Amino acid sequence: MYVNYGQGQQNVDFWGLSPYDDNVQINNYKAQNGITYPCAGYQGGAAAAINIVISGQPFLGYPTWVVICPDRSFTFDVCFPPSITCFDPYFAACGPPMAADFIADQTQICETNFVQFTDQSIGNPTLWIWDFPGGNPSTSSEKNPLVEYPNAGQFDVSLTITNGIAGNTITKPNLIEVDPSPEVYAGLKGETCVNEHITVTDASSQNTSTLLWQIVAGQGILENSQSISPTYIPAPEDAGTTVTLKLTGNGSGECASMNVESIKEIDIWQQPEVTLMPFDTICYQWDEYPLVGGYPEGGVYSGTGVIDNIFYPQIAGVGSHLITYQWVDLQTGCSNSAEEVIVVVICSGIWNGTELPIFNIYPNPTKGEFVVELVQSGNYELTITNIAGIKVFSAYLNESSTIKLDNVENGIYNVTIYDGKKSHTKKITIKK
Repeated sequence: MYVNYGQGQQNVDFWGLSPYDDNVQINNYKAQNGITYPCAGYQGGAAAAINIVISGQPFLGYPTWVVICPDRSFTFDVCFPPSITCFDPYFAACGPPMAADFIADQTQICETNFVQFTDQSIGNPTLWIWDFPGGNPSTSSEKNPLVEYPNAGQFDVSLTITNGIAGNTITKPNLIEVDPSPEVYAGLKGETCVNEHITVTDASSQNTSTLLWQIVAGQGILENSQSISPTYIPAPEDAGTTVTLKLTGNGSGECASMNVESIKEIDIWQQPEVTLMPFDTICYQWDEYPLVGGYPEGGVYSGTGVIDNIFYPQIAGVGSHLITYQWVDLQTGCSNSAEEVIVVVICSGIWNGTELPIFNIYPNPTKGEFVVELVQSGNYELTITNIAGIKVFSAYLNESSTIKLDNVENGIYNVTIYDGKKSHTKKITIKK
């Protein structure tokens, strides 16, 4: 009995039987080498052995052979006359050894993109078992599967092939590299006053190479538009409108062609209209002078000699002093201010320290509705005349009152208060 390994046929194995080997030798050989196939006979597709003597006689059959191919398929038969060329057709019929292999049409992609895998195994497999960690699907039995990768990361790919007899597995570590998609968030809705700028502080971005803010709706100016925190400066035309800004982010790596957008809205509040009526000339000798005439009411006066909305002429000193009145709209947070000059002089003659303005009017100018504020309590006669001296309104007052002049033309009018002894006049401008 002999065994031949290769003989120039790579890993092709074959074994044969000498006609002089008896059953004991054959059986010992089979036991020694773990051979379970019959050495001759019909089993396994072989031809019938010839001239077999079984019981205690030498084995006189023709030489019997088995060809085991690299892919573990095999053929056995009876060869006569004995010759090495008997095996040549079967060597030629042997397939190559099983070797799993594959290619991917791309190995670096952006999130949610697909990879086409193509089997390039040898050995004539009949079954493919793919494993795609991180892929969708995660497994496949197709020969050439198409796989989506929805999330960023590096992922192995494994392929096992078999033909039912033999098999082989290949794993390519970190074969697929998935770059993350860009993300941008422009932030929550904002608000500002038309006379105040606003800087975006709650925007964010991830996996972007460039950023760009653009004005979709609005007349203002956008500064630092390529940063994550731009500044919008409203235009007067924006008052009472909603400005819309758009943030665009460009991806990086394999996601460089991907653009993502996010929108931010900003409510632009109207700046309140604030007026301050002119002040009377103030005597230096007065201890204090309550500041009034700012409209809407409830604002704050400031300037030299002003403490808690009271002007102290002896602190300010003789001369002209700028007084500012600021009012804040509590609903929007927007503010505005008006200014007037107050003049302090040294009054001549005897001063009793009690002479104060009788009344104030505000707002001034006005669209026709204004407040006559009585500084000193009492009963007064109110008369309003135009520049021609024609009376357009009159009334008796004992408290501060709102006056409405609906049917008068634009112009300057004299507002006169008579206290029973003396008339006090101020001018008001009607501008509708």
